[in-house]
This record gives sequence, structure tokens and C-alpha cells, in this order.
Amino acid sequence: MKAKILIAALCLLFSITGCKTFQTAYFGVEDKAVYTPPEFAQTVETVEKAKKDAFVHYQKQKIQSAMAQGKSASDIYWACHDVTAKAVLAQARKSAYQSEMFHPQPPPPTANSAYSTIPPPETPDSLRPDAPFAGIKALPPELKLGSVGFDFNSAGLKENELPALDKKAPIMIAHTLYEIAGHTDALGKDSYNQKLSEKRAANVKKYLTSKGVPEKKMVSTGYGEASPVATNSTEAGQAKNRRAEIRVLPPLFPNQTLTDPGALPAGTTIELVNFSFGSNRLLPVYEPVLDRVAKLLTKNPGANMEIAGFADNTGPARINRSISKKRAKIVFKYLASKGVKKSRLRITGYGEKYPLVNNDTAKNRSLNRRVEIRTR
Repeated sequence: MKAKILIAALCLLFSITGCKTFQTAYFGVEDKAVYTPPEFAQTVETVEKAKKDAFVHYQKQKIQSAMAQGKSASDIYWACHDVTAKAVLAQARKSAYQSEMFHPQPPPPTANSAYSTIPPPETPDSLRPDAPFAGIKALPPELKLGSVGFDFNSAGLKENELPALDKKAPIMIAHTLYEIAGHTDALGKDSYNQKLSEKRAANVKKYLTSKGVPEKKMVSTGYGEASPVATNSTEAGQAKNRRAEIRVLPPLFPNQTLTDPGALPAGTTIELVNFSFGSNRLLPVYEPVLDRVAKLLTKNPGANMEIAGFADNTGPARINRSISKKRAKIVFKYLASKGVKKSRLRITGYGEKYPLVNNDTAKNRSLNRRVEIRTR
């Protein structure tokens, strides 16, 4: 009898207050429900975890979407539409998960690719056997020779940008190697923006070639919307992000000191090449890097190298071992095509073993998808 009275009292309370009783908050909306389903806590946990991993615009967009969906779900649930609210919460978790599982293209071999790797050792004064070369070096600051703007949804060069390119051509003819890096704003689909950025870079490269810059001195790469220099929430910011940059490509190892890799201790990494997620395609930006390695090795025929492939920890270990070996084979074939004898190169696929950094963020996973060229 007492139980029936208690249930009746609760029902009366619920009928009087509707969903309003306790006040906490989810996604900025006050919690007014007697009972909050566990999906709310699960969604908050998923979003907060994704926030820690976010470092590019795409991820931040997905998190903003998840937050908006969470707020909408809160409003819907407090209006007592629990089935609909749970469905919206599921969409919020999906958006957060998509952000967390984003696999960016790895950074090019410039200074920006060194900021998140394991702190590099000091460069030694010499390469004597008693002062062994310690591995991958820190890079000099990134040097941008220039930047070219584009109209919305266009890869065509603007007339007012051509004089600036004309001034850069004589400098580029006389000096070093360059990456032409294409970028877009965040409007439109990721896949479309990736292709558009590649077209922009290719058109700048084509124009500079017409002005006498040797084609072999330039590599064109598209980065889509992944590397904004300004906010994409305003038209002015979007305009700044529609660009192609001319970047000076420094070597990853110092040419002035590294002259005989055969004298280095076994297992010393002299160069590193990164790969996109799920891919063993050699990105064009790394071809000049491998050209320098090939030149160094042909000058030192006594140096034998291990081409060691690695993967991040996404997916089955068996698949990761396979793709790491395929990555090593691609680098092996490229070096062989440049005159390095195959008998001097040994291919190894380590899969997800021996990461450079923890695989806890998308940025770190991009650094672990790599091939190291190491002495043996």
C-alpha cells in the first residue's frame, strides 16, 4: 500500500512539474529532468575527448556541429521528446567521432613538421665515431618566398598577382628547391577542396615554369582546407585562406656535415618520409628529399641502408604491417630508380611498432605514418 502511495505521489509531482525538477546543465542548456538518460553523459565524454584531439579546422567544425546537436538534443529532451533527443545525441557523438578519427595529410618537410616530434638532439660538431650522429635533426624556420591569392572556387591565376610571381622567378631560378603549396577556404566538401588546392598549386608551378624556373626545382602539393592562416567565419578570412604559398625546401639533414653515412652507427636515421592515412603513395613534396638521399648514397657506395616502414595504430596490426612494408618498398623503388644499388637497401615493415610519438591525436598519428632511411 505504501509503495502505491509513493508511486502515486511521484506521478502527481511529474504531472505538476512536467520535466522540471533538478538543475544541472548539458551543452549550455539547464537540465530540467527528473531522469537524464546516460546518452547525455556519453555524448559529453565523446565531445570532450574529441576536443583534446582537434588541431585543424575540419576537426573544430565537427566538434562545433556536435556541440550544436547536443544543445538541440537538450532542448528536445527537456520538452519530453526523449526518442528524438536520443537520435540527435547519436548524431552528435557521430560528429565528435568523425573529428577524432580525422587523419590529416602529414606535414611537408619544413619547420612546421618538427614542432610536434620528439625533441631532437643537438647537432654534433663532427661525425667522428666517438661522437655519433644522434638521428633526426631539428629544422630551420620555415621560409615562405611568397604567397598568391585566388578568387572563390577558382584555380585561375589573377592578373594582379602575376607581377609578384614575375619578381620571384629570377630568385627561384638561381637558388634551392621549392614547394608550391595550394590551400582553400573551408567552404565546400573536403574532397573538392583537396582537388581545388592541387589545381591552384599546379597552376602556379606551370606559370613559374613558363618564366624559366626549372620544373625539377618545384613540387606542387595540395593541402585542401587543412591549414588556414585566418578564420573561415568571415569573407576576409576566407579570402586569405584561398592561396598558394612558395616555400623554400630545406633538407632534413645538414649537407654541410653529413658526408659519409657509412661512418654512422647502425640504426641512425638520416632521413624520414611521411605518408597519408591508408596510403603508400609517395607525396611529391618528398621527391627532392629522396633525391638528396640518393645523391649522398651514390657518393658513398660503402653505406648500406635499411628502409624501415611504419604505420599508426589505426586498424588491425596485420594491415598496418602490410602497409608499412608497402611504404618502404615505394621508397626503395624510388632510390633504386635514382641509381642506388638495390643490394645496398633492405626493406622492413614494422607496422605500428616503435611510434615516434603517442598515437593519441590525429596530428601524432600523421607523424607515425612514415618511412625512415637508417644506417645498418
